[in-house]
Amino acid sequence: SGEDDSQLFDVGDGFPLVPLTELKVREMLAYTERDPKDIIGKCPPSYNECSIEKVAAVAVLSGCRPEYFPVILAAVECMLDSEYNLHGVHATTMGATPCLLVNGEGR
Repeated sequence: SGEDDSQLFDVGDGFPLVPLTELKVREMLAYTERDPKDIIGKCPPSYNECSIEKVAAVAVLSGCRPEYFPVILAAVECMLDSEYNLHGVHATTMGATPCLLVNGEGR
């Protein structure tokens, strides 16, 4: 049960798939002083609003430790900046995927 369910039902891609709970999202949000409802941008290609809370939920689902959330939040904000051109990355006919590698202590 719990975190092992993804393997039992052969779902996911082998990476962590953590069940989403309100408690886990609150634990993630404890690592930022920002309002969970704040919109940090619109995510292409559909341009749905991306809130702090939505980023926290996805971080939980992917197995992120709460103390790493500030780094994830900063990375998402950078990718949503128009200069990064996330729409161009997502809408290309080639197989591009954004990737972020973090080494060392996040501050």
